[in-house]
This record gives sequence, structure tokens and C-alpha cells, in this order.
Amino acid sequence: MRKILALCIVLFSISAYSQSKNDTIYSQKVMGGYKFIQNEKVLKYSDLLTIVVSNREAYTLIKSAQSSNGFSTVLGAVGGFLVGYQLGTALGGGEPNLTVGGVGVGLIALSIPISINASKKAKQGVDIYNKQIKELSYSPPKLNFGFTQSGVGLVLKF
Repeated sequence: MRKILALCIVLFSISAYSQSKNDTIYSQKVMGGYKFIQNEKVLKYSDLLTIVVSNREAYTLIKSAQSSNGFSTVLGAVGGFLVGYQLGTALGGGEPNLTVGGVGVGLIALSIPISINASKKAKQGVDIYNKQIKELSYSPPKLNFGFTQSGVGLVLKF
């Protein structure tokens, strides 16, 4: 009877543990930064902020990363426009303004390290959040054979 009871306890505790929700955010290195995934869904910065709102440190890092990424995107877009406009002028037979084209190239070059830094901040924030989740997560019950107050037997720790 005790063996059946112990087996039932182990089986129920395993199934209860397997039903727990996985809140871990996975980061995958891609060209130019990281891609963040949770439950097979690719997350944007706004999604990350919604998820990590309970962790102040992670939230601050990801919010900073979102701002830096937006600034980098604007710089890159303006630089791309300036370079593209000068290329279009040259292809159309006009005289391109090389100074404006050079400023565009400079803006593009400036946006790259800002974007990389933003991605690293987001990764740090996600790592901090995941560390907190693991610290607060459920630990499964353990059934061991060992000493008890009344002798030797099965010990269930949870």
C-alpha cells in the first residue's frame, strides 16, 4: 500500500510540475543583435516591456534599449535618405552634393554602434528577468530513501 501511495505522489507531482507555465525569454543571436522568443513567439521591445514590468532593473534596461534602438533607426533612416537622394541625383544625370552624401554615410555609421549597444542592453535586461524567474520558480518535490525520525524510509522533500 505504501509503495502505491509513494508512486501516486511521485506521478502527481511530476504531472503538476510539467503543467507549469514557462515564462523564460530565450535570446537568439542574429546579425546585428538578438532576437527574443517566449513560447515560440518572437517578441518586440514593447512586448518585452510588458513582460518584464515586474522587475524594475530589467524594465529600466529594456526601456533604455528601446529608446536607443528608436534613435538608431531614425539616424539610419535619415542617413539612408541623404545617401539615396545623392545617388538618385547622380544616376539622373545631375550633380550630387558629396558633402550631403558624406553626412548621410556618417549618420549610417553612427547608427550601427548605437543599435548594437541597444541590443546588448535588451539582452542584459532579459538575462536579469530570467535569473529572477529561476529564483522564484517552483522546485519539484524529491522522493529519497533515507533516515527519518522513526528509522529508515522514504523521505519526500518539497
